[in-house]
Amino acid sequence: MGGFGGVDLNVKGGSHGSSWFVDEDPDDDFVQMVQTISSDRPITRCTATAEFSDLCGWDDEAETSVPLIEGHWKFRFDVDYEDSSQVCGGGDTFAQDDMTFTIDEVRVSPVAVRVAYTVDSEAQWSDAPSGRLNDEDRETVRRYLENVEILLTKTDGTVVQAPNGGSVKPDRGATVCVKGGVLDEIIPLEELASISVGGITYPISAE
Repeated sequence: MGGFGGVDLNVKGGSHGSSWFVDEDPDDDFVQMVQTISSDRPITRCTATAEFSDLCGWDDEAETSVPLIEGHWKFRFDVDYEDSSQVCGGGDTFAQDDMTFTIDEVRVSPVAVRVAYTVDSEAQWSDAPSGRLNDEDRETVRRYLENVEILLTKTDGTVVQAPNGGSVKPDRGATVCVKGGVLDEIIPLEELASISVGGITYPISAE
């Protein structure tokens, strides 16, 4: 199953992530949906909403989505967990693409990475329809978000690239960005040595 439509999972305060279907048991009539979420604010003691409507699948031959199940479902549930994240640093600057990036905060946990930074140039968006990126907007995302390399180095020397999701928000002559997301695997902090943002390295302590 390559696609679906009408799925929305929001955590109050702003969030971003990705989702996909898996089929854990091909012999039964069920599929599972996996969704990862990164929030722009702590999600301890808050409420999440999962909303599903008219689920669709992807037809590879027709190259279009096809309806699977019609309907509308909405669920609310409490989110409360112990925050195991660590703030590793902030305040440093680096330059690339003829712009200066100021790192506001670097936060790492065993399951996710979040880096907030401010760029000294205001991103310009086109008037493309909502939810669609033209070539101009894709270039903006590349310069302000995707080009910022975030790498985790484990104590055994293995290097893991952080997720590439995030947000780009113009703000009075500058641009405020948040980059990161949920890791592909759970990595205990004691197995992480450092995190690098735009070539600036911050040590990670398990204490």
